Amino acid sequence: MDRQALDALHLPAALRLVAEAAGLEAAVKLAWTRGGARLYVPRKVPVDHWLLRVVGSKGVEALQRRYVCKTIPLPQGPAGKLQRAWLAASHALDEGASVAGAARAAGLSERSVYNLRRRLRSGLKLCPSPASRLGAGPVDYGEASPLDPFMEAAA
Repeated sequence: MDRQALDALHLPAALRLVAEAAGLEAAVKLAWTRGGARLYVPRKVPVDHWLLRVVGSKGVEALQRRYVCKTIPLPQGPAGKLQRAWLAASHALDEGASVAGAARAAGLSERSVYNLRRRLRSGLKLCPSPASRLGAGPVDYGEASPLDPFMEAAA
């Protein structure tokens, strides 16, 4: 994935590191499975370790180069509930929806969409760096992957 596409997504540092090494899908999966929690990056990762299953060997190696034997906050990034709502509202506005239409599409209030629109015009990043504490647990992706909107945005 090229740097310009990653810049457009405004990924937090830990997720960006994984995305650069192992791809955007691995980074978003990491945010979906463990976002909002702390992540210990072990020196040696067993073959059956959950981190290896989620981000692959390239992602683990990238995390180890930077964070080996450290505990880091793992942000939700684009997997956070608020970020997903902001992204949905932003896409609706970009496609010409009214504020009311964007609010309905994103599950936000009209006031929230007005505030979002004002902040976007002033350069707000949709995925702020500090880890949100909304909580995210393991997700069964099924056929409709929650990664789809983010993969489309990166394309």
